[in-house]
Amino acid sequence: MTQLSYKALEQQAAQLKSQLSRLLLAEHQHPGRSARRTDRIATLSQELQQVQDQQAKTEKEVSRLEVLIQQQMVRLDTRNKRLVDSLKLIARNAFYQALGPFKKAYTNYRDDHELFRNLTQADGVLIDTAEHVDAYRLPTVNCPPKLDHIVPGLPAQLNATNPLMPDGSGRRLRLHLADKPGLQVAIVSRPKNTFY
Repeated sequence: MTQLSYKALEQQAAQLKSQLSRLLLAEHQHPGRSARRTDRIATLSQELQQVQDQQAKTEKEVSRLEVLIQQQMVRLDTRNKRLVDSLKLIARNAFYQALGPFKKAYTNYRDDHELFRNLTQADGVLIDTAEHVDAYRLPTVNCPPKLDHIVPGLPAQLNATNPLMPDGSGRRLRLHLADKPGLQVAIVSRPKNTFY
């Protein structure tokens, strides 16, 4: 018998004990008044004894591994989870590294993450050439007046670190903030240039 059988017998014994205790209490309060109750007490006592005997014959603890093998379970492959967790940590560390200069310039710690995340995740246009990739960002947030002198300098600070494209081509990534009223987006056929 498995541990599951032991638990089932344990629950059955608990139910029998509950019924038996109610009957014994009634018998104690009104002794000998009901022959039917006395017979039921004797029957439940006998059933309880049988369940307890069966319970004594079953194994109380079995190997969890053996139970899983009997249920034909397979081991969870956690390698993918480790990879995703590693990528999350890398992305988080990259975000905080880029956030550092912005946090020093903008000292309002209530919404610095939100504003910087909006700036980094804003829509835009990528212009791909053989030497570099130009990213023109269109921030959707209405920046407070304090940010008017901070935001325009962010791309220059990031460009000063000469970020490389992660595709291994050795091309540089150049960031620009686009002005919405002054931006006109059009697809133009140009040699060796790709628009995304």
